[in-house]
Amino acid sequence: MKPSKYQQRIYDWVVAGSGNAIIQAVAGSGKTTTIIEATKLIPTNKSSIFVAFNKAIATELSERLPKHIQSRTLHSLGLSMFYNNTNTRPDLKFDKLQTIIEQVLQDNNVDVDNYNVFIPFLKKIIPLIKATLTNHKSFEELDILTSRFNIDMEADDFLMTLIDDTINKCKKIVEIIDFDDMIWIPIINNFKCKTYDYVFVDESQDLNQVQFELIKKICNGNTRIIAVGDRQQSIYAFRGADTLSMDKFKDYFKAQEFPLSICYRCPKKVVELAQDIVPGIEAFENNGDGVVDNITFDNAIMKGQDGDLVLCRTNAPLVPMAFGFIRAGKKAIIRGRDIGKNLIKIVDKYTVTNLNDLIEKIIKFKDLQEEKIMLIEQGKYDKRKKYSLVANIDSCDTIMFIAEEVDTVQNLKYKIEEIFTDEKVGIVCSSVHKAKGLEANTVFILNYDMMPHPMAKTEQEIEQEMNIKYVAITRPKNELFIITDGVEEK
Repeated sequence: MKPSKYQQRIYDWVVAGSGNAIIQAVAGSGKTTTIIEATKLIPTNKSSIFVAFNKAIATELSERLPKHIQSRTLHSLGLSMFYNNTNTRPDLKFDKLQTIIEQVLQDNNVDVDNYNVFIPFLKKIIPLIKATLTNHKSFEELDILTSRFNIDMEADDFLMTLIDDTINKCKKIVEIIDFDDMIWIPIINNFKCKTYDYVFVDESQDLNQVQFELIKKICNGNTRIIAVGDRQQSIYAFRGADTLSMDKFKDYFKAQEFPLSICYRCPKKVVELAQDIVPGIEAFENNGDGVVDNITFDNAIMKGQDGDLVLCRTNAPLVPMAFGFIRAGKKAIIRGRDIGKNLIKIVDKYTVTNLNDLIEKIIKFKDLQEEKIMLIEQGKYDKRKKYSLVANIDSCDTIMFIAEEVDTVQNLKYKIEEIFTDEKVGIVCSSVHKAKGLEANTVFILNYDMMPHPMAKTEQEIEQEMNIKYVAITRPKNELFIITDGVEEK
């Protein structure tokens, strides 16, 4: 197919231009294909690398890119710096932070009875400090960080000591690392690394500060950088991603911006719906009209087939949907093995063997979360906690929905493990966050009126929610169905 005018401008810049570029690519615009074609224009005697968002994308790209272009994730880049700077292969242990925190609490003579106060806080704040490279010795910067991520914290000298001790131990222990350390330690310890003549960066809208710094680190004085992303698909602010990442990239690297505004994935009726959120998105002229329609829950169960995608803002409503497909003799899963593991941790926390006793405790915990949300609305409770409260309620609802299908606590855990997976088999039910990068001929959206989420109040929160809605709308290649009788929360 002949390149669009937008694609041709990018190709011309790669061949004859200078400096750096950032590409604002709307959903379904063929950004990956465009960038792969651009890499073919890079001279073979130039060192080049494509920095992918995750391992699956990096693996796929390695099969499509020219042989002289490497494909790596930022985490694998960071890990290679360990090998080159420490002459060791560090052990990856996901409980490293937990172990360090417990040691720090012990060193500071914290009573064991108070561990449940400090451990959850430190396990949340430390990864965010690493992701944002916040100056953890500054009360002011920590206050900004905790406000941004809705963390309840009243900083004092003792708490600052715990944070400082934890950060220092994380920094010094390089023979054992966790996932965050793969990028953070090479930056904070100023590891040396190989640089490249050309650096391609995918999903630039989701970069956090430490990832941004790692990209800077692999550039030399003559590097040309080509980054691609979509500002309207920035939905990971809660993980430390910088919502202004693309704008900061453009300013820091003095990059020229190019648009990719034509959507090749979605039919015209879907693009029309997406234009309510992103007016600049255009449908390719040869795209079909497609279907945008309402559908009932029962009819969606009847219509759904292998390869279809069901999306929802939260996880709990996906459970009855998935079981509905299963009862109809259809294979269905909920995307997110990590979600399943977290649900099992919640179940195990209560150490009960009777299912009814477990549900009673879950209901009490949920009621407590809802009471706190009411206090927030009355201005009587820390508003920074609201998203963690909403997430807790979603987890409670999810557990209770699954509990309706089993008769014991053990079977509940088995069922959670069975239904929550990252395999792409049958009908895939997914939160919008987990569905980013996915597409399907037919997409169903459950609880459409939950986007934006009712708890989103600030301008930034609402912007993130509208981005989530945009991501959901732009997954279908043919049909989009809005399920009209959504599943109510428990």
